[in-house]
Amino acid sequence: MATRYDMCVPRTATFTRLALALAFIATVAPAHALPDDLPGPDGLLPEPSSAPPLLPAAPDAAAAARYAAAAAYSRKYGGRALLVVDGDRLVFEDYENGHEAERAHHLWSGTKTFMCALVAAAAADHRFDLDTRLDAHLPDLDKRRAALTVRDLLSLSSGLSESGEILTTDMLRARPKVRDKEAWALREITAQYLPGERFRYAASPFVFLAALARRALDEDLITYLDRRVFAPIGMRQSNWLRDEAGRPFFSFGAYATARGWARFGMLLRDDGRFLGREILPPGLLHRCFE
Repeated sequence: MATRYDMCVPRTATFTRLALALAFIATVAPAHALPDDLPGPDGLLPEPSSAPPLLPAAPDAAAAARYAAAAAYSRKYGGRALLVVDGDRLVFEDYENGHEAERAHHLWSGTKTFMCALVAAAAADHRFDLDTRLDAHLPDLDKRRAALTVRDLLSLSSGLSESGEILTTDMLRARPKVRDKEAWALREITAQYLPGERFRYAASPFVFLAALARRALDEDLITYLDRRVFAPIGMRQSNWLRDEAGRPFFSFGAYATARGWARFGMLLRDDGRFLGREILPPGLLHRCFE
């Protein structure tokens, strides 16, 4: 079984009382899929002692009944956890089917959202931004791919071709066919359509984004995210999936606990602020969701 992590962030005009509901719902994965639980001696990933606390608060009776019903539904259909954050308060938390608060799970495609945070942090640090072209850091690309911008790639409308066989399925094999996915993609993935011509949900844009970011930042990308985003909000990650060349995979490589995922959701909801503290300048994260 794999796990789909659904993050629901209701919006209001004032952003004053927002409820963040996070549900982990089990879905069927290929038989060769990687383990859902975090690899390691016990699979547990406790929050760091320095993490800003998510303070509990009791919901009203009507809301509590709704949350309990949602948790029962999640439990019945193989869910793992249900958290509800109202404003800055954790108002409901339930772990189901043998899972627990400190157990980290594979986020699968939820991982893609972290690239938005990486781009926002890099823009704040004046390393690159949404309008940076690929040829600013990848000079050997052909003319059409060289002209693509970070914005084109994040919007999944870059026009790049895709290979689910190499950039997704091959990551799940015990013996991958391609050792270095980045080098392969820079060589084999082509500009199939014009930027903006069509939307394509794919892995290839994230490989190109990671290639640009690694050169622009001159730092391991997960180390950078830990320092700039995860540690300040009290989120921990571990065992990020990498190819055999050591490149972290931003399509489906991250593991996190339910609370860690909720913390990140709060950062997105509040446009770069977490519990009143500015982690990323306002406007950068929300531009990823325009």
